[in-house]
Amino acid sequence: MMATSHTPIAAITPIAPGLAAPQAAQRAVRLLELAPARGAIERNAIAFLGPCGTYTEDAMRLCFGETHDAMSCANVDAVFDAVAHGGASHGVVPVENSTEGIVARTLDLLLKNRLTVSGEVVLPVRHMLMTAHGALDGITCVTAHEQALAQCRRWLDTHLPDIPRQAVASNAQAAQLAAHSPGHAAIGSQRAAHHYGLRIVAAAIQDEHFNSTRFYVIGRDEPPPTGDDRTLLCVELENSSGALQRVLAPLAEHRIPVTRLDARPLRGELWAYRFFVELPRHRHDVQMAHALAQMKRHARTLVLLGSFPAAPGGGAVM
Repeated sequence: MMATSHTPIAAITPIAPGLAAPQAAQRAVRLLELAPARGAIERNAIAFLGPCGTYTEDAMRLCFGETHDAMSCANVDAVFDAVAHGGASHGVVPVENSTEGIVARTLDLLLKNRLTVSGEVVLPVRHMLMTAHGALDGITCVTAHEQALAQCRRWLDTHLPDIPRQAVASNAQAAQLAAHSPGHAAIGSQRAAHHYGLRIVAAAIQDEHFNSTRFYVIGRDEPPPTGDDRTLLCVELENSSGALQRVLAPLAEHRIPVTRLDARPLRGELWAYRFFVELPRHRHDVQMAHALAQMKRHARTLVLLGSFPAAPGGGAVM
């Protein structure tokens, strides 16, 4: 069946058969009304940062549902390539963690590929300790992505102080190792435990209770305004005193706050930067349109990277 304009294609569903989605995650995701890309079929694949069992898959399934075809990608670059070249209708990529900060590669690829941010998902990250045998006794090594190991340091120091820790490429890879290596425990998601047939030994072992990751949904088309939206743009400045202040001044004039501001170095120019700016309005908002027009006059370049429905908890106002 062909998708029609303004057809809701996101849904809140359990993160795995027989497993209930966290209540906080249900509140964090909003239905995305995404316009179809050149007559795209509703079941077009959704690309995500894999392998199967990652938190990015949790975010993708939470947003698009369990029935959509999924395309697991080895890295963020591959997700962008899949969407840019038509292999996937949309992609889901991490952009920010509340503990570790921005995912710089995602921002760089947004500018390089000129795809559109079509939506966002804010997912509470609840780390699970899992083993094949289902007990703390007998664990000889704990494996996880280095960030997950860091985010669970206090729990590990308390409960498994003398057990070696091994960093691997992803928490899903850690789950794969734990499924086939006696004595190995993995840190990962509930989905990973279900997918790789592991038993959860301890739940929610992260040090920070509010640890969350924010994901962008990328595509080729911009959804219509909802009344609660965000806009992402990128500005490059002249290398002169007060340049950033002049570019941002129209936002203050039109009473538009900044929800996020990230700096990335310019390639080929020493100590020069571009700024990714996120604003809590749709670009078609009247005050926003006036502010953007004024900002363009003070910037070397200004590129709009998308306006999209805001997810609750998606950013703090500056």
